[in-house]
Amino acid sequence: RKVPQPGRPQSPTPARAVRPRRARSLVERWLDWRWSAWTSPLLVLALWVAATELALAPEQILVPPWQVLVSGWELAESGELGEHVWISLSRLLSGFGFGSVLGVAFGLAAGLTPRLDAYTAPTFQVLRQIPSVALIPLFILVFGIGENFKVVIVAKASFFIVAPAGHGAVKHLPA
Repeated sequence: RKVPQPGRPQSPTPARAVRPRRARSLVERWLDWRWSAWTSPLLVLALWVAATELALAPEQILVPPWQVLVSGWELAESGELGEHVWISLSRLLSGFGFGSVLGVAFGLAAGLTPRLDAYTAPTFQVLRQIPSVALIPLFILVFGIGENFKVVIVAKASFFIVAPAGHGAVKHLPA
């Protein structure tokens, strides 16, 4: 900013030039439209319909979308869909509950005890990198194929997410 000097007349500041608006492309206008989030799902559905109509894969592998809707409707009417959804949700919630409780306990203990953190951090970081899918054969051997196996897979996944969060929360508390 210029400081006015005594004895010199001050020139008026020039008005800002108004730039003409640039014409927006079709893509920009589409992305601003509030229904544009439906683009990807509708494209996937259109590709699915086209693939089934052109018989790009056998019907045993790629079922037409309307057949999926009919089967879903029949399962919902019979009550079987609700039963299976309830069973899946109970597995998910119990596995997440177990994994979260153990993760919070471990994270807090490791965050509050530097010695425990030093002992367990290397092993924890190695085990954390193993994908849950890679452990499925081992978990089947140990827990069998029943409900326990499914709950343990979810608990393992949630434990390794919650434990570092609890550890970090305690570690960064002001003294």
